[in-house]
Amino acid sequence: MNNQTKFNVSTREYVYETIRERIMTLKLPPGTAISEKDIAEELNVSRTPVREAFLKLSEDELLNILPQRGSFVTLIDLNHVEDARFMREHTEAAIIKLACSTIDESSLSKMEANVAEQKQAKENDDDDLLFELDRTFHLTLAEGMNKVRVWEIVQRMDTI
Repeated sequence: MNNQTKFNVSTREYVYETIRERIMTLKLPPGTAISEKDIAEELNVSRTPVREAFLKLSEDELLNILPQRGSFVTLIDLNHVEDARFMREHTEAAIIKLACSTIDESSLSKMEANVAEQKQAKENDDDDLLFELDRTFHLTLAEGMNKVRVWEIVQRMDTI
């Protein structure tokens, strides 16, 4: 079973999320050339959803599409990194402040279990799992404070 089937998403979204994850985890480092044809073959999909995913990644400023030259993972823009860090820091501080007075027992239990899993992942040097658990922790916090939309906006900031 592939991830597309498992999560029941469109082929374009599957391709987009797969490439985005590789870029964000530096499995596709900045400056790397990336080919629609190669991605389509690797993911066993047609080129149309790959082309659509490339366009969305370009809109997200994660890919540079240069006609007649190819597509390349965008170089890291330190100004964008600083903007994303600033947004995330201040937004998360506000959510944590809200949580200090209103968090429910269920959210707190989920977060405590997540922290235990993060410690285990760190001990096992499983950086991929640790990264995913960290994202889940922050999502759980946002859900508990009914701020999922805010969390989603912050996540988008991390990509540009």
